[in-house]
Amino acid sequence: MSIDIQTGPDAGVTAGEAARDEGMATAVYAADPRVILAIDAAIARANASARPWSANTIRKACPEPGSQGLIGARVRAAATRRPVEQMPVGYEPSDLPSTHAHPIRVWLGVEAYRAAYPNRPIPE
Repeated sequence: MSIDIQTGPDAGVTAGEAARDEGMATAVYAADPRVILAIDAAIARANASARPWSANTIRKACPEPGSQGLIGARVRAAATRRPVEQMPVGYEPSDLPSTHAHPIRVWLGVEAYRAAYPNRPIPE
């Protein structure tokens, strides 16, 4: 699969972002839809929990994704949906050995975020 994306100062998407998006799309297309639903349900539970969470949390709560990058792809999909479901609140090291403790986002469900940070704006 290939995604045709212009690169350059006027394109709005860097080559790195294009590669990331293509990799995530490949992971999602290769995945069992039931696994995608299980991951999305775990993300929804994490957002409803009022506790900070990351992809590490979701990996512990889900079946083996079978597709490298699938959990990250679903977390990113949830982060970009509107209305907003979650807000970033920090970083922590990934516990996935292949990432060598690369920093990953820590999220908080939008309702808990509103309660914790009442004066901070939330994108529409």
